[in-house]
Amino acid sequence: MKKIWKRTLCLVLVFALLAGMSVCFAGNDGKQYHDYGTYVLLGDSIAAGYSDVEPVDCEFTRVEGSYSAIVADTIGAELIPMACPGFRTIDMRYIFEDDYVPDQYLFHDVADKAAMEARIPQIRQAVADAGLITLGVGGNDVGSYLAWVMTDAIAKGGMFDDFVTAAKDLLARAGVEDDNLTALLDLAATMGVLPNVIQALPSAIYVAVTTYLSNWNHVIEDIYRLNPDVTLLVTGLFDTGYKTEEDLTAENASSIDHQVAQLIVDMINAPMKAGASRYGYLYIDTSGTLTDVAHPNAAGHQHIAERILEALPEAGIPFTDVHAGSSAYEAVKYVYQHGIMAGTAETTFSPNASMTRAQAVEALYRMAGSPDVSGLAEPFYDVAANTPSRDAIVWAYTSGIASGVITGALFCPNAAISRAQLAAMLYRYAGSPAVSGSLKAIDQYLIPPYARDAVLWATANGVIPASGATFCPLKAATRAEAAYGIWQTSTL
Repeated sequence: MKKIWKRTLCLVLVFALLAGMSVCFAGNDGKQYHDYGTYVLLGDSIAAGYSDVEPVDCEFTRVEGSYSAIVADTIGAELIPMACPGFRTIDMRYIFEDDYVPDQYLFHDVADKAAMEARIPQIRQAVADAGLITLGVGGNDVGSYLAWVMTDAIAKGGMFDDFVTAAKDLLARAGVEDDNLTALLDLAATMGVLPNVIQALPSAIYVAVTTYLSNWNHVIEDIYRLNPDVTLLVTGLFDTGYKTEEDLTAENASSIDHQVAQLIVDMINAPMKAGASRYGYLYIDTSGTLTDVAHPNAAGHQHIAERILEALPEAGIPFTDVHAGSSAYEAVKYVYQHGIMAGTAETTFSPNASMTRAQAVEALYRMAGSPDVSGLAEPFYDVAANTPSRDAIVWAYTSGIASGVITGALFCPNAAISRAQLAAMLYRYAGSPAVSGSLKAIDQYLIPPYARDAVLWATANGVIPASGATFCPLKAATRAEAAYGIWQTSTL
């Protein structure tokens, strides 16, 4: 009987372990990833897996060895490739928005434009259902667009048909990046068509840059409108001049051609980087990607995949909006695993959302072990026996952790807690230790008198770091800042 029981127990444990594998997937480095279910790939030829050296069908098709295939296999997700050569932010907006009016180059490099139109509902649904999305567009908004405009300018009048045929063949074979555009202009000059190019170029550059800059935020908002809870990663552009490891050396990377290419890349990447803090997506720096000509080679795709995998959050916490490597990750992990703070939903922590006064005292109350407050009365007019945070507020008040506002008669549980108020609560929780020195923040005169020692303590001990030269005492504290402050306080 004992043997049968042991075997049964072993089987139960095995099945439990197998069931647990649906929660996350272990990569080659042992990192545990969330179960995203489906991974949707959005982007242009780089994302699609286009090759400079051998023909490969990459329109809306999985390409083995591409960074998306590597990522999908590593995290155990179903890859849904929705990338296509030539895609720009204009194409993205047209796909996602019913009333968007595109330019004349819509779906310029797509093999079958009618089939592309028919695919739009499928792309929208894939985005809406995705657990993970990577977005890689931007290069065609400037580089390829300028080449298309130049080719059309050269073709005006029908005098250079042979040249246009040769130029378009060059574009198709080489992918049209800076080197090829230079070659195209040189060729145009030899054919006597440079005046047409020079005339069209200034306005084309202006349209390309301004359109891209105005489109970027719309594309991100479109994706989040379709899928507010998705984990979104944006892959930045890289300088395509790096063909070998030697190219990546400091000496070669400082060459004039690399510096010019990097200026263009930095300009295109700028709104991507800015949007990461605004919208909460992950920006992936892909610098150092090796290419054949203009597209990643095998090592380049592996490099991009590794950068994506590094950035994806570990499955140690269920929140897909708190990314591994971020300043808040370890703090959120601590408060979650210790039952101090929960998420705002099953898979979201909302790190950038404001923390309320009630949420702050609830977190500290749990941190203190949720002491019994039976028999203690509610000290505030806006806190009743059935107020969800009642016990925490009573505890915080009687323990000297928090006081009321508006002459002390109200607690205002649903009001956002300021950074100064949060510092004061954490300082009192820590026992109001002695402080020395002086405040350095240039906005220190905005700090209420009751919080001055607390802010000095909080900044000196890294509990609530200053924001550059300012502390922003009246600014609402975020959930991430609260988690970080609690985590740091626990170590003192």
